[in-house]
Amino acid sequence: MLNQLNEVSSTMIGIISIALIAIILFIFLIIGFKRGLKSALTNFLIFAVSITLAVLLAKPLLSLFDKMFGFSMVFFNTFMIKFGEYQSLNIQVNSTNYLTAVVNFKNSDIAISSTLKNFLSNVFDNSSVRDGTTTTLGAVASNTISYMVALFVVGFVLFIVIFTLCSFIFRIVFKKFNNSDNKTFKPIGAIINLIEGFILNIVLIITMSSLPVFGLTTDYLANGFESTKVLNEPYQFIINTEQSIYLKTIDFNVVNSKASQSKDNLAYGNYTNSDITDAEFSVSVTITLTDIIENYINNSTHEIGANTYTYILTNNTMYLYKDNKLQGYWKYNFSNNSINYKTTLGGKTITYELK
Repeated sequence: MLNQLNEVSSTMIGIISIALIAIILFIFLIIGFKRGLKSALTNFLIFAVSITLAVLLAKPLLSLFDKMFGFSMVFFNTFMIKFGEYQSLNIQVNSTNYLTAVVNFKNSDIAISSTLKNFLSNVFDNSSVRDGTTTTLGAVASNTISYMVALFVVGFVLFIVIFTLCSFIFRIVFKKFNNSDNKTFKPIGAIINLIEGFILNIVLIITMSSLPVFGLTTDYLANGFESTKVLNEPYQFIINTEQSIYLKTIDFNVVNSKASQSKDNLAYGNYTNSDITDAEFSVSVTITLTDIIENYINNSTHEIGANTYTYILTNNTMYLYKDNKLQGYWKYNFSNNSINYKTTLGGKTITYELK
């Protein structure tokens, strides 16, 4: 899909986006005209209550889910891989060099959209690294976007649930709205529904601008609106406003504290799969405070391999780096001090539990 978007000119994307916005407004206008005033007003009230409650309840409910099973980190690994493609985001940072890394990121010519870069720059400014821990800006960025995705998912589900419940309640309480007078004042009903469609368009724009739905490199909506010279200023106003609201209402310093995890409980030393008698590979991994040394032998061909990585610990996972490039990741089980070793050897995906 991204390749297809890259082949479409920004002007065409802008035209398509404007056309979709117009179509949504037109559909809501026609539906409102057919409904009449009472039905349109009732539906708008349900819509407004649902979206307001969803926005207000999404953050505390996500906080509850995080305490129960860390829901905001569900998408973390996906974005770690995406941001791991950028060397400037893979440099390890601590409380001492964090601010310098942020300044370098702001001044760097990195291949991500200006909208996302501006947002992440502000998030980095509102975040920090805990003393005694190391992380990367990529981990902070991944944590941020994973949190935002989780927030939108929770908000969307809340909206559906609340809208369904409110619709059911309103149908019971306001049965009289279904009488013959429901079709009166059709133009006013159409205007009310048009407002509902307008709000829906804003929500969709906020979603598309906040989340890297079409990848990290390009803000297709921004490019499209700028090329067509239509809706460019409203779009910029919307994204600047919503980013400002995020920064004021979400404590990203607290949210991104998860991007760095203390290694105090990490058992340093050598881990192997020596207890697996029929293993195709004999694997040995040595963990130190700053490095991970990997050695393996193919038990059939006697091929030997070795790698040395720097690493960070976050989300109970060790992310491995070499020359500021993300090489892979291994889950660490603190309950029994073992590594869920997963790599590609000899063209095969190999998974062992190293103890």
